[in-house]
Amino acid sequence: MKEKVLRLLGLAQRAGKIITGEEQVINAMQHHKAQIIFVAMDSSEHTKEQFEKKCFYYKIPCSFAFSSDELSQNLGKNRKIVALCDEGFYETYKKYIKGDKNEGKRDC
Repeated sequence: MKEKVLRLLGLAQRAGKIITGEEQVINAMQHHKAQIIFVAMDSSEHTKEQFEKKCFYYKIPCSFAFSSDELSQNLGKNRKIVALCDEGFYETYKKYIKGDKNEGKRDC
């Protein structure tokens, strides 16, 4: 499941449906563009807590399932914060995790 989601993120990146970087992701959240937020599990506790609170406030799901290395390798850039901004890609993501909600994922 993890590899499928990472490949999906790479495909979404090539399709231009990914926003990365802390400020840009917060902006996408505020403008209701983000469908789900991925925060690297090896981000600082402050960053994880900040995005967990923002995701709760904006009612956007978030995931801490991937390391920054995994995200970076599949996106082609060194990133710790990623927003998926396409409903179709998000629906595919939900299908991938439907039967396996406990594999390193934490919902906000």
